[in-house]
Amino acid sequence: MPSMTPAQKRDELQLKLRDLLEDPLYLELFNARCHDTGEHASIENAKRFKEQLLKRNVKNSTSLNLTSMGLGINSMIALSNAVHMR
Repeated sequence: MPSMTPAQKRDELQLKLRDLLEDPLYLELFNARCHDTGEHASIENAKRFKEQLLKRNVKNSTSLNLTSMGLGINSMIALSNAVHMR
């Protein structure tokens, strides 16, 4: 069986991350934070990110607490775009 190309590996990882993070906004924020911090986008890092989000936010709340999440300019742009599109 031929090995996967880097693009295929990236696409497969994004599908796994989307399933893990569940909310498209969380996926956008995670990817942007990885860009901001230089952190590798991985399942383990996504799990930690989700844990941080869940600790800070009540499930049925209409607000989103992102305090001390290590979010930079790319994360704020992603957040702004996602909120604008909703």
